[in-house]
Amino acid sequence: MALMWICRLHGNGGHWQELRDATKIRMADQARRAGIIDILPLVVAGDKPNGGSMPRWEEAVRVAGMSTLQLGIERSRLEAMPVEKRADYVLQKRIVCFRREG
Repeated sequence: MALMWICRLHGNGGHWQELRDATKIRMADQARRAGIIDILPLVVAGDKPNGGSMPRWEEAVRVAGMSTLQLGIERSRLEAMPVEKRADYVLQKRIVCFRREG
C-alpha cells in the first residue's frame, strides 16, 4: 500500500513549489495516512537530477494532521453545516494555518 502511494504522490512532489497550498495539504494528508511522510521527500529528491526539494513539507504534514479542535473549529459550527461542506471547511482552515506559519 505504501509503495502505491509513493508512486502516486512522488510526481506531484517533483512540482512541490508550483502546487497550490490546498494541494500541498491534501498531499501531506495522504502521505501521513499512508505512513510515508519520511520517505516521500527522499524519493522526490532521488527522482530529480539535481535533487528535488519540498520546502515546508514538515509544516504541511503537521497542519494536515491537526484536529478540528487544534484548528479552532467549534464543534457546533461544524455540526450545523451540511455534511458535504465539512471537509472543504476544514481544508480551508488548514490552508489558513499553513499560510500563517509561512
